Amino acid sequence: MDNRIKEVMAIVLQISESEINDKTSMKTLTHWDSINHISLITALEQEFAVRFNYNEMAAMVSYPIIRETVLKKLKPA
Repeated sequence: MDNRIKEVMAIVLQISESEINDKTSMKTLTHWDSINHISLITALEQEFAVRFNYNEMAAMVSYPIIRETVLKKLKPA
């Protein structure tokens, strides 16, 4: 799961997967702007066949939060 999330992030943000870690966030990547954020959310929704609500999208500003949010969405209800 982590590898798939990192792969999507790397493609959208145009960085190496090895650059993505628990400190990766909008604050640490200058090119992770609002446009790339929407692209990232859309790519994650497509990759994992999920939909995020506005609050989730707004909160997904770092790799750890993205990972946690995706895992919650995939957990059986």
